Amino acid sequence: MNLLFVALEFKLCSQAKADKIKDGVIFLQKLAIISTYDDLCGIAGYTKALVRQLQQDYDVTVFDLDQYLLRSTIRSIRRLGDELIAEIVSKLPAFDVVNIQLEHGTLGATPADIFRRFESLVRHGKPLTVTFHTVLPVGGRGARDLARAVRHLDRRGFFEILHEMRVGRELGHPVMRSLARRQKRAKTSVIFHTRRDARSHKLIYGLDRVFDHPLAFYGSTGKLMPPRTRVNLPAALKAEVRPVVLGIFGFISPYKGIHTAIQALRRLPGNYHLMVFGGLHPNDIRKGYSVHPYLEKVMDLVTDDFGAMAASKKKGVFEGQVNLHIDSSATLQRLMSGMCDISQRVHFMGAVRDDEFASAIQLCDIVVLPYEEVGQSSSGPLAIANDVGARIVCARNKAFLQYERYNPGRLNFFDIGNYLELAQRIISVAESPPPGLPQSYTVETNRAVYKASFEMPSDSIEPFIRKLAGKDD
Repeated sequence: MNLLFVALEFKLCSQAKADKIKDGVIFLQKLAIISTYDDLCGIAGYTKALVRQLQQDYDVTVFDLDQYLLRSTIRSIRRLGDELIAEIVSKLPAFDVVNIQLEHGTLGATPADIFRRFESLVRHGKPLTVTFHTVLPVGGRGARDLARAVRHLDRRGFFEILHEMRVGRELGHPVMRSLARRQKRAKTSVIFHTRRDARSHKLIYGLDRVFDHPLAFYGSTGKLMPPRTRVNLPAALKAEVRPVVLGIFGFISPYKGIHTAIQALRRLPGNYHLMVFGGLHPNDIRKGYSVHPYLEKVMDLVTDDFGAMAASKKKGVFEGQVNLHIDSSATLQRLMSGMCDISQRVHFMGAVRDDEFASAIQLCDIVVLPYEEVGQSSSGPLAIANDVGARIVCARNKAFLQYERYNPGRLNFFDIGNYLELAQRIISVAESPPPGLPQSYTVETNRAVYKASFEMPSDSIEPFIRKLAGKDD
C-alpha cells in the first residue's frame, strides 16, 4: 500500500473543511501550537519540524512556554507563569484548532501547577489535539509491588514504585480524566508515539480519538529536507587514516548511557572515535559546582582518573602486577596514561542547534544510543538518525523497541549496559552496508495524522489507523 496515497487521499477529502474561501482567496484554518520553542530541548526541536510540516495545510502560530517563568518555584515568578498561561488562553478563541505538545514538566515544577495550567489550556471549545511526549504511569505497580520491594530490601525499587504511584495519582490520572471529560463537550484527540501507549490509554480511559505515530522530523525532498550546515571535525579525527566515527547525541545525563559507550570504545580498535554532541541540560547547571558530578565521572572514565594524586594512590597496586621497579609517580602516570587514557579518541563537540543536528548525525558512521530505561516513549535523536538514513546501534529499552515496530529492521539492539555486546555490535554494523530499507512512517504520514486528529470524524479513525499500519483489508 502506498502511504503517500493515504495522505493525499485524506488531504483531498478534507480540503474543503480546512480552507475558507473569501473573494476568491483561500484562507487556511488557523492552528495554535502550545509548546516550548526557543530552548535547547527536544520538544522545541520537534515543534519546529512540525511547523514546517503543517504549514502546508494551516496558518500556524506557536505559543512559546517560557521555561524560566513556568519552571520556577518562587511565588512571584510562579504568578508570572500563571499570567503567561492566562494570556495564551485568552488568544485561543481566535484559532480554529489547537495542539498542545505535552511534556508535563514544561508547564511547571509541581504536579499542582502543571495540572492547573493544563486545565486552563484545554477549557476552550475548539478542536484540540494533545501530543504526549512522556506518558506518566497510570497503572501496573502498586501496593503489592511496594511490599515485595520491602521484603527483598530493594531500597531503590521501593522509592521508584512510590514515585510512580504518586505521579500517577497527582498528575497522570488527572490529566487523562480531564481529556476524557472534555471529549463529551468538544472534539478532543490524543497522539502517542507508541502503539502500546495508544492502546492502553484508549482502553483505560475510554478515549474516542486516539492516534499513534513515531516522531518524524525530515523528509527526502523539498522544504522538509534536513538543513545542511557545517560541523567541524576534531583535529585528532582528521589525522586518523581510516577512522570509524561513532556519535552520541543529546544532553549529558546519566540515563543517556555515555559511560556504556566509553567502556565499549575501550574494547574497539584504535581507529574508532566517539563524538559526544551535547552539553549539560540548563537545569543541571548548578551554583557552586566547578564541574557537574556526572560529567566529572565521564571525564574520569575517559582518562581512567589519571591525575597525579590518583596515580600515586594506584602506584602500589600497579607495582604488584608488573615486574618493574618504578619510584616516580610521574613515570607511573605516563605509563598508565599511555596504556589506558583514551581522551584522544573521545571528542566533546558541545551542544548542537536544531538546524545542526542532522548534519552532525551525517558526520558519523554509526549513531550510538545507549540509553537506560527511564520510561520515555520517544527519542528525537533516534528519529532524526532514522530520517537521514544513519546506521543505528541502540539499547534494548522499551521506547526503542516500540519505535522499531514502525520501521522494522532499521535498528541494531544490545542489552542495556552491556558494553561488551555494544562493542561487538558496533564492529558488526561497521563492517556491513546500510540496510537501505524503505521507511514506512514519514513526515507525510505524520502530517496526515495531525490533520486527521483535527478534522476526521470519529468513526473514520479506526480505518485510517489500519491503513497507516498496513493492515487495511
